[in-house]
Amino acid sequence: MFEGKLLDGELNGKYKEYYNNGNIKFKGECLKGKKWNGKEYDKNDNKKYKLQNGNGFIKEYNLSHKNQLEFEGEYLNGEKWKGKYRKYDNYNITTLYYIPTFYDIPTFEGNYLNGLLNGKCREYIEGHFFEGEYLNGKKNGKWKAYYSYDKLLVEGQYLDGEKYGIWKEYDEDGKLIFEGEYLNGKKHGKCKEYNSDGKFEYEGEYLKGRRNGIGKEINYSFKDLIVISEGEFLNGKLWKGKVTQFHNEKLIKEEKYLNGIKIK
Repeated sequence: MFEGKLLDGELNGKYKEYYNNGNIKFKGECLKGKKWNGKEYDKNDNKKYKLQNGNGFIKEYNLSHKNQLEFEGEYLNGEKWKGKYRKYDNYNITTLYYIPTFYDIPTFEGNYLNGLLNGKCREYIEGHFFEGEYLNGKKNGKWKAYYSYDKLLVEGQYLDGEKYGIWKEYDEDGKLIFEGEYLNGKKHGKCKEYNSDGKFEYEGEYLKGRRNGIGKEINYSFKDLIVISEGEFLNGKLWKGKVTQFHNEKLIKEEKYLNGIKIK
């Protein structure tokens, strides 16, 4: 609960924040939506911290999640500068199957240093658990994601917040379904893809997230029928090469393509 005034959609001026028991939690002023001057109290009305001109040590709590502690550390010019940070989304994350039924589990855990996220962190996104490191506010270094705490989803590296280098992806049974290179957050370079049965589906090159260059694609969509496209791909489509069809391992059709058009 809080009392304050909005100016252009942001808290400005006198501001009060309360615990669920009605006691004052913070009393002071806000500037452009940020706590700027004031004092923070514990649940027994004892003064704990003082904030002056946006600077000082402070604790922040999420009032929508049983007053769970979200940030503990230093502020500089009204911004988080150094300390521990946890984020709680405004929905009951216990509905996600991979998390034990504890309402107070954060969707993000990490640390601020010099005003930016730095160091090891954990994230919970769309039913998946991620762990890795931040450097100056961006994901950097090795990262892993899990379907649950022991079922690996993906693993690879980030550089300046973008996927980079070799990445591997797995299905929920632990089978490898992708292995290849990323550049600037997109598939770029040599890649291999597999279906849930472990069968090869594509091996070749990607350029900026699309199949480009020499490659081979196998389609198992139909019973006992296999369609193989191989040659040069452009923007995800076969540009120059051939398409062959096999039924019960017997060749039944072969077609050639040039400039993306089937040659008669």
